[in-house]
Amino acid sequence: MRRPLAWASSLILWAWMALPHAQTPSLPDIGDPAHAQLSSSEEAELGREVMQRIRRELPLIEDPESLAYLDDLGQRLARPLGGRFTFFIVNAPSINAFALPGGYIGVHTGLILAAENESELAAVLAHEIAHVSQHHLARTLEAQRRMGLPALAALVAALALGTQSPELGQAALAVTTAGQIQHQINFTRAHEMEADRVGMEILEASGFAPESMPRFFERLQQNLRLTGTHKVPEFLSTHPVTSRRIAEARARAAQAPPGKKDSLAFHLFRARIRVLASEDPREAAEAFEKALKAPYPEALRYGRALALLKAGEPGRAKALAEALARKDPSRLPYLLLEAESEWALGEREKALAHYQEALQWYPQSEALVLAYAEALLKAGQGQKAARLLKEQVHRHPSPGAYQLLARAYQQLGLREDTHLALAESYALEGDIPSAIAHLELALKEPLDFYHRARIEARLAALKKARILDKKGR
Repeated sequence: MRRPLAWASSLILWAWMALPHAQTPSLPDIGDPAHAQLSSSEEAELGREVMQRIRRELPLIEDPESLAYLDDLGQRLARPLGGRFTFFIVNAPSINAFALPGGYIGVHTGLILAAENESELAAVLAHEIAHVSQHHLARTLEAQRRMGLPALAALVAALALGTQSPELGQAALAVTTAGQIQHQINFTRAHEMEADRVGMEILEASGFAPESMPRFFERLQQNLRLTGTHKVPEFLSTHPVTSRRIAEARARAAQAPPGKKDSLAFHLFRARIRVLASEDPREAAEAFEKALKAPYPEALRYGRALALLKAGEPGRAKALAEALARKDPSRLPYLLLEAESEWALGEREKALAHYQEALQWYPQSEALVLAYAEALLKAGQGQKAARLLKEQVHRHPSPGAYQLLARAYQQLGLREDTHLALAESYALEGDIPSAIAHLELALKEPLDFYHRARIEARLAALKKARILDKKGR
């Protein structure tokens, strides 16, 4: 019999990875009903385990600048609730978002591009944050486990088939008992309604326009009609949208004060995502140029410059970046774009000077620090990059910062420190076995007593964490 967290992570992946690009995992076994209730530590471990598989299976947008914007928006929304959330971007054209245990929230590029303003994206994030804060996934797992393996297998199979073909999904559901189906439908509907209510409270508390939630629901409903997916049974959709949900959300929004709807930062982020998700940057550049109107025209020029840079035309990109920076000289995306364009043109000293200047404006910007450190490493300035990155990981440890720090140490010939930095990167990603492996490699290097003791202590802590995780399962 599979351990509870193992079958739970498989179930979660079934719930949304049954897409054409994903491989089908094996059906989970049902664990001991005595362990149906997930504790906070189990939810956190479950989330880390699923995220490891997500990183292996799905195309993620790892762009620090884009992630910085999404994280800032998400943390602003989550602040009234306390706790820490992790936001990530899936490079997929579908309009979707999902929440995982442990505060992990994923957003598809298709949804970001479908949002017309910042408040609509905030509405989706608030809805997903509500799913996490109300422990909906843990409650769903508990309810599904009580249903038994045959019913769970039927529901999962119907979900998987339904994503490929509505007709196949309908046929699979026909062989499942009506009572079990109704139980799952009611459970999903109840969670969605609660997430709507809590999500709108989050929007209001964070100063965003609550009416953005029903407005975006209507856009989702229109998308379902246009694509034909409205034929799939309601609970096969990850976020079933009904007229009743829209009406109730509108009624709540009417009672709330108006809030902030939009920002230039959102439209710059959206333009960047459009370029990163595009398979043809020249086509993207033309689309930005042909756009007739936009709430923030400078976002179109920024997107066009990014697309031109990606298409191998740094000279034209730099000209646009300089024009944008002249009108708004302290805007970080423009400063980064200008430096990236100069680097691509071979103007390395100018680019490094621009990064250094931008660092005076934004000393704590991880996106800037990582971009500057990357340029320093390419310029062979590993010592300066290492100093910059050591400050960054002390201030805000992240896998990306530790990976670059490992490259800096490798450039300097510091093998022990390279393994230590890689170990911390893997540990932050939840890959404890790989972290342990790098610490063991570090111990094989010539070390003094102090450094050996420090590494052994860290190794013992990670091994203890791995043992506790296994016991928790």
